[in-house]
This record gives sequence, structure tokens and C-alpha cells, in this order.
Amino acid sequence: MKTLLGAMLLGVTLLAHAQSSSTDNDAPASARQSLSVLGELVTEQNAQQLGFDSPRQAATATLGQPFPAYLVRLDELRAWRSGASPDTLLKPLDRLIYPVLVDGKVRSSVTMEKGPKGWNAVGFGAPLLIRRLAEGRDVGVRSAGVSENAVFAVQVPALARQYVGWHVAGKLMLLSITDENDGQGDRQHVLPAEQVFDALAPIARAYNGLPL
Repeated sequence: MKTLLGAMLLGVTLLAHAQSSSTDNDAPASARQSLSVLGELVTEQNAQQLGFDSPRQAATATLGQPFPAYLVRLDELRAWRSGASPDTLLKPLDRLIYPVLVDGKVRSSVTMEKGPKGWNAVGFGAPLLIRRLAEGRDVGVRSAGVSENAVFAVQVPALARQYVGWHVAGKLMLLSITDENDGQGDRQHVLPAEQVFDALAPIARAYNGLPL
């Protein structure tokens, strides 16, 4: 699990080198500005780490439909009881994860977060994570007929779990994009969120706080 999570997050924390910020409240405009920053960050040495074959390829990149990000808190997951509304566990992060596309294919990402002064870039890269998010969204579009902008990312960071989510007839559905298959969902099966949280809650209660 640790190896996969590290690979999924590889390239996110380039903020030590550069950070794009904007006082513009328009997330798409700020994201486009941040895409230019990403292009400037890509070198021959780090291109593959960030999801590209070369800096020249990064220079041709465009943005795709973003994923709004939601958090599931450990304390609230520990308190989860079957039969409750799973939507109550989703906490909006004011964060958008933009796929970065080259020739229509997902290669990298730009993560934007809304702060007091507008939208800021807080992460670049994470090619494995964004590819899995995009694959999960494709499942929702094909199998459930939801629109691309109705699909979102769900993070359970304490347990190193990531999901793609959407609603069908008002019911929250989740698809795991991590590799664990301990009853809380896997990458092949879309499950009702209540079933996922029923399986995750005992894991959360037993969790000792050490890195997974």
C-alpha cells in the first residue's frame, strides 16, 4: 500500500520550487495560469516523474474537466453507523484536481485550492493518481450515464484510500482507485457508499495512527 500511495503522489509537492497563485476567483483561469507554471517546471530530468515524455510534450498540454475533492475524516468514519447517510461523511475541500492532457490522453495533473485570496496551485504531477481518477470517471460515465462534471474524488487520507464518486438516483456510489480489496471496494466494482463505509469503519476504529 505504501509503495502504491507513494507512486500515486509522486510529483505532487513541487511547491518547494514554485507555486502559482491568483487573486482571481475564477478557478479555470487560475488553473490555466498554473498549467503554464507546470510547463516551466518540467525538465529533461523530471519529465517522467511528472507524467511527460519530455519538456516539449508538456508545452502542448491542455486542461481537462476537474475533479472536486472531498475528505472523509478519520474521527467521523470511526463514529459511522450503518444506516446513516453516507453523504454526511463527505467534507468539501475547496480543491479541484485538473487532469493535464496531451493529445487527449491524461498525463499529469494540477491541483488547485481556494484560499482567502483566490485559487492557488497546491500540487503538480501525480500521474498515477490522475490516471486512475480519469479511469474511474470513465466507469461512471459509461456504466451509470453520469456526466463528467458530476464525478468527484473522495479521499480517506488516514487510511490511504482514494475513491471516485458519483450519485445515481440520489444514492452515493464509490469506486476504489487503490489496490486494497478488504471489503471496502476494489478497482473493478462500484459499490454503494454505505457498504464501503460499513467495511471501512472497523478498520478506522482499529487504526493506531501509524503510517500505512
